[in-house]
Amino acid sequence: MEGEEIDLACHLTNTSLQTHRGEAGVRLLNELVGCHVLSDPKETMRIFTEEDIDLLTSQMMQVLEETFTAALRDPINFQPIPNAFELFGVDFLVTHSASDTVPWQVNLLEVNAEPAIELTGPRLKWILEDLFLAMGKACVEPFITERKVDDWPVGEARNNLIKCLERRVRS
Repeated sequence: MEGEEIDLACHLTNTSLQTHRGEAGVRLLNELVGCHVLSDPKETMRIFTEEDIDLLTSQMMQVLEETFTAALRDPINFQPIPNAFELFGVDFLVTHSASDTVPWQVNLLEVNAEPAIELTGPRLKWILEDLFLAMGKACVEPFITERKVDDWPVGEARNNLIKCLERRVRS
């Protein structure tokens, strides 16, 4: 209706905007296995599977590779800190189409200078502990133990981390 304002806030999924929900809106992908996927009402309900997680993970890796490759081409606006490890927060928008040959489409929503760790909540506190331990083992330990760093190929998972890109930024 003309002149009538529409409140679009209910369509925003950012947990920062939906603080009233607490951690209820935060889920791990593997917690969604077995859940019904909402799609076209004419179609039968689809169940989210492990294969869906693999497809989403693969697309997320590709999006991350493309994003950081593009960022490295812009040294004015993206300046990785030398001799340091940086942790970014990356938000993806995932859409589902029951009729497409690829049922899931992952798109980059935003990259933040840091993850919103405070929004993870007490239920998933363990995942943050695991994340920092894994980062220490996979990213820092090789420099301390002088273990060869290049023995981790792109696409391989180690300590629940998947290497998405390898680029030498500085000599």
